[in-house]
Amino acid sequence: MPPLFHAPRRWFEAVRADPIQTLVALALCVCVGLHAANALRGWDHTLLDSHRFRQCQTALSASQFLTDGFKLAYETPVFGPPWSIPMEAPVYQGIVAGLARLLHTPLEQTGRAVSLLFFYGSLWPLFSILRSLGVNRLGGWFALMFVLSSPLYVFWSRAFLVESTALCFSLLHASLACRMIDGDRRAWVAVAAVLTGTLGALTKITSFAVCVGFTILFFGWRCWSSRGRVLPRSGTAAILFLLVWLVPVGAGVGWGTYADYVKRKNPTPMAQVILSANLKVFNFGTLHQRISGAYWRALEDHGVTNVTFSYAPWIVALTALVLVSRRRVPAVLLFAAFCSGPAVFANLYAVHDYYWYANSVFLLAALAVPLGEATTIPGSSRIGATVLALLLGASQWWGYYHSPYIAFQIKNQTYLRELGVAIRERTSATDVMMAIGFDWDSSLPYYAGRRAIMPWVRGFESNPGTIRAVQALARENRKLALLVVPGPSPGDPEFLRVVTTLYGFEPAPSFDDGHTMMFVARADQRAPELPTVLGLPCLTEQLSLPVVELEENGHKVWRLHAPSRVTLALPPQTSGFSVWYGLARLASTIEEQRNGASFKITLVGPAGRPRVLLDQTLEPKTRAADKGLRAAEFTFAPMTEAQIVLETGTNGDGAWDWTVWSAVIPRLANR
Repeated sequence: MPPLFHAPRRWFEAVRADPIQTLVALALCVCVGLHAANALRGWDHTLLDSHRFRQCQTALSASQFLTDGFKLAYETPVFGPPWSIPMEAPVYQGIVAGLARLLHTPLEQTGRAVSLLFFYGSLWPLFSILRSLGVNRLGGWFALMFVLSSPLYVFWSRAFLVESTALCFSLLHASLACRMIDGDRRAWVAVAAVLTGTLGALTKITSFAVCVGFTILFFGWRCWSSRGRVLPRSGTAAILFLLVWLVPVGAGVGWGTYADYVKRKNPTPMAQVILSANLKVFNFGTLHQRISGAYWRALEDHGVTNVTFSYAPWIVALTALVLVSRRRVPAVLLFAAFCSGPAVFANLYAVHDYYWYANSVFLLAALAVPLGEATTIPGSSRIGATVLALLLGASQWWGYYHSPYIAFQIKNQTYLRELGVAIRERTSATDVMMAIGFDWDSSLPYYAGRRAIMPWVRGFESNPGTIRAVQALARENRKLALLVVPGPSPGDPEFLRVVTTLYGFEPAPSFDDGHTMMFVARADQRAPELPTVLGLPCLTEQLSLPVVELEENGHKVWRLHAPSRVTLALPPQTSGFSVWYGLARLASTIEEQRNGASFKITLVGPAGRPRVLLDQTLEPKTRAADKGLRAAEFTFAPMTEAQIVLETGTNGDGAWDWTVWSAVIPRLANR
């Protein structure tokens, strides 16, 4: 058996020989029992407590495995067909669905149990990492005690989320990587490191990134302290060493590329918004955000109140770190790993408190290191450090019982579950509902047990992509049977009239409980037609500002502000087309302020292969020839099915970049 599994036997041997270790071991067992007991609080409640959006989204994806079987491009049916909009790889979802099917247990309780077991499984690799850092056994036990008593880890370890699964695999990878850095180059260690790292990166790349950051710091420290002796001495060893990091990172990046590829197949603007390229600011934040007071208040709330509840552990640990000269570097490395999460993923950590699940183990471990080191000093220091650690653990338990988390667990939120019953009464199992005003919160479709189309930004409901998704329902023998909106909405009757008319719903609600209204489909309901742009069906549009249609120099033009992207369908057997394009005419004082814009025309054939026909930047401010509209004509082999993508981009700051397209005239092969 590998030495990795010999530690429990050594623990019991050490405990029998040392009363202090006996006391701490008993306290650790009490923490495990308290954690389990409190994690079971509200076990049978709904997933509508905290961040219901993400919990129900994960549960909705897992539930699809129970009905339709496992799919790599798993479905989260909230944006219409095709229903796949994968986020993280379905490692956790697949495990939960598989166990629920095998054991015949309820999905929600199975998901909570899996999360809890992975949390307990993450404690051992955390302890192993601390031992690799040279932290003594008591220091490691203090760290585990702090993690078990942290309000954050009591609540989120029983949530229907991937967090604990990602943390467990990522910590296992980090612990095995530390062993390799310290000279353990056996094959099973390398294989296990690659496997656990790959699973961690696939489960949640942001959680894995924090642990990778720690191993890089650990490697740098070992290289510095050993003067490079930890570096691999042979080419084979060096390749194996690199693969331990490169394979998991490559798997994570590869999954992200694949997920974007699948999401692009969905025509709705909702699916396009969540592409990786469009989430950079949401994920990483901005410099302005990082220097704002609101950002630092959010960090304090999430990183202090939810993790340690107070600054007391920070103050005690810092004091001990100053007084105890040894083991300062390990504490600094752990604290740096903790800081790496919010430093890199600023907005994610500011908005979501559960993101702190990935990095706070390093903070709690860093707080335990100086206290553990103080126990190596004979006499009163050993007893005092132990008492302080026990008091800090008790203070975190006190904090949990006074935190908002326990209120979430006690109160069972059932409204959306009851609303789901009302939805099922008005629809069949194959019907689809349109839900407007609920963001793209999966809670409603999950508890209703119905697929949904959720235009979560005003204007998305009439977007060509959304209309195409509705039209595609007929190919799956489904129909749009119900419109669900928050109500009452007396201030916006015109919006309801437009939506009910566009999609063929009854003008009066069939259900209105004062919070939500439902409109059933009319008997003569028909899918809406695609809007036309300059005479051609518009398939998708991504606009920064609404379109303005007008006439300019005798031409009917479509004016839109850059950046923009519009996809138009060409008639069958098209062999070419002509188009007019240019910058819109504005007041002379305004035209002097703009830097121009770029224009791009791409032809997409039946096989989906793009062919760029035009890529040009117009700068009328510096080139007089670029003023006004200009014509372009293109010829190609006849196609049975073709699309053209008209794109405009900014050329500088984007101020006043109003662009125009006009007179897109297809030329058919038989004419």
